[in-house]
Amino acid sequence: TVRHAIQDVERYVGLFMAPIAVTFTEADGRGVLAWRYPGTFSAPRLQFSGLVVGALVMRLQKCAGQDVRPLLVELDHPPFECAEEVRRILGSRVRFDRPENFLAFDSNTLNRRAAGVQPGLHALMRQLGDRVLEDQRQEADIVEQTRRQIESRLRNGVGGLDSIADAFGLSARALQGRLKRSGTTYETLLAETRQHLAESYLRDTGLSMTQIAMLLG
Repeated sequence: TVRHAIQDVERYVGLFMAPIAVTFTEADGRGVLAWRYPGTFSAPRLQFSGLVVGALVMRLQKCAGQDVRPLLVELDHPPFECAEEVRRILGSRVRFDRPENFLAFDSNTLNRRAAGVQPGLHALMRQLGDRVLEDQRQEADIVEQTRRQIESRLRNGVGGLDSIADAFGLSARALQGRLKRSGTTYETLLAETRQHLAESYLRDTGLSMTQIAMLLG
């Protein structure tokens, strides 16, 4: 149904675009797909919104009927220049320069079934999506685990990349590869951890510079 499609957008949006906080909630006979952009979001907001919102609604129309329209649309940017296209795709109830972004659908629209539904294929795609989500979570975890391992080893004056990789049951190259996929490197994490510890030692202890240097490896 349209509901399942929107629920999947909420669940899997992070697999194919920049991290954007997306929620889908239902109450009082309507469902609301809302989203907000992180402070680090750098894409042109109006163009990005037009592409994503338009593509989503047009995909729902293709699958569940050309008359599928949101009940209400609110967007946090100025109006699109193509007013006729906006009305054709999104309907007439579109508001701009609002404090938040959302698409609202009534329950009848949410209950619409897509043509040519293949439940088995949908289930298979969800399994694959969940697996990739778990891989992403593990990649994020490896960054924090590596950071903790570096700090522990610096405090004790032992080890380096090879010993940390061994602790994870990985080769040094494999660990570097996983860190790279997460947007960082061992060298970057080492420098950041040294800086954090150095600031802490200088602020909170009476250790000499020589002692601090030893503790930072």
